[in-house]
Amino acid sequence: MAMTKNEFENFLKKAYEELNAKQDRFIETYEVSRYSEYWIDVEKSMLDFIEEGEGEGKSDKISFEVICIGTWSPANESWMWAWAHEIFSEEVRQQAARLKELHDITGSPVFVENVFDCNEGGAMELTAMSVQHLNAIGMYRIPGDQAHLYVAVMKRNED
Repeated sequence: MAMTKNEFENFLKKAYEELNAKQDRFIETYEVSRYSEYWIDVEKSMLDFIEEGEGEGKSDKISFEVICIGTWSPANESWMWAWAHEIFSEEVRQQAARLKELHDITGSPVFVENVFDCNEGGAMELTAMSVQHLNAIGMYRIPGDQAHLYVAVMKRNED
């Protein structure tokens, strides 16, 4: 059964509050802001933060498992779910397909539409609800020339 407008607004507000708290913990716990570079391997669902050190071969790296949420295009002001991106592997798309469950929870059709008009604020709202639904520890936005990729940070990779 679909949420009422008031229930959906409360759901979104709670997701945003949780995301803000999670982001603060994520940044503080793992000190990700001290790293000068990052690297995303979408096919391996890994996000690395890297700090090059002094001397040859000296660097510090921290890695996280991620789930791709979707992309937001500033030029088109549109959102595309990761599960709808044919450029991603079937495995990446299957991981992201869990987000379709938000349609059953909220009744909102945006969770089952491949692509739709969306401003940047809407992209953050979708990300907040996705991070909450996936029980992620945070999120990261990877800027791109055509679109920005939003990922849910699931856990630190201890390898």
